[in-house]
Amino acid sequence: GTSAVQLAAHAGAEVTAVCSASKLDLVTGLGAHAAYDYRTSELSAMGGPFDLIVDIAGNRKLRALRSALTPTGRLVIIGGESGGHFLGGIQRNLWASLANGFTRQELGWMFSETTSQGCARLAELVAEGGLRPAIDRVAGLDDLAAALMDMRRGALRGQVVIEP
Repeated sequence: GTSAVQLAAHAGAEVTAVCSASKLDLVTGLGAHAAYDYRTSELSAMGGPFDLIVDIAGNRKLRALRSALTPTGRLVIIGGESGGHFLGGIQRNLWASLANGFTRQELGWMFSETTSQGCARLAELVAEGGLRPAIDRVAGLDDLAAALMDMRRGALRGQVVIEP
């Protein structure tokens, strides 16, 4: 999420971020024009409709996301966190793919593909200051289990760097 905010802001987009309350200042510091707590804010109150929604958290219903888009807006679902018994975390992704054929909105999902060219471009952006890693903390191997638990709970404000 922190990279998505920075990349969009660097590209000149007006970014509205949705995150937990503890991360509001983080995402505005990374370039978001506005930030909302997902626990207390409805999509309808966030200033839409939006041309693009990148959904990383996976906790909003497809119908709600579509209603926050412009009539020709685009929804990109990244990964998946919860879903039905059979399809698990990709259930919304598949529903988006099915619904895509019946709307002017573009509904889809993606999984990243690492390429040398993409990594080189990200390195350029880091060198230019257009992308900076959001690091929650540096921890030793002794703290690895705690860091993984914090990640699972969604308590991290960036990444944890593990040093041996």
